[in-house]
Amino acid sequence: MKLFKKLATLSMALLFTLGLGAFAACEVEDTASDSTASDSVKAENCYVITVLDAAGNKVSGTGYKINLCTADNTTCHALVDVVDGVCVYDVATITAPTALVIHVRKDYKELELKETVTTKADAWGEYTVQLKN
Repeated sequence: MKLFKKLATLSMALLFTLGLGAFAACEVEDTASDSTASDSVKAENCYVITVLDAAGNKVSGTGYKINLCTADNTTCHALVDVVDGVCVYDVATITAPTALVIHVRKDYKELELKETVTTKADAWGEYTVQLKN
């Protein structure tokens, strides 16, 4: 019984450490020095996705979410909120850059984009998507 408790405690400590590392995996920093470009961010180990409305302005309001899926839509990752027109997509299940199609949803309904945007298979980065209507 003592051995079991020690192994359980060790396992919990290991899982806590891995979870903490997943939260720290994405580093987003402000790269601008003036207020006009203060919305710029740098993506390291995550995707930073800017969502524009049909007129080219960042979307505002609540309910917008980003969903990344494989090209055949057989596997999709968790929905992540868009805040002030920007989504920092750093879901722990994506451990390496891969080619994923960006979907935008509002209140869980998929919105049509002007053009399909797919992430690069070999690098994290910043992407911009624009709504069709």
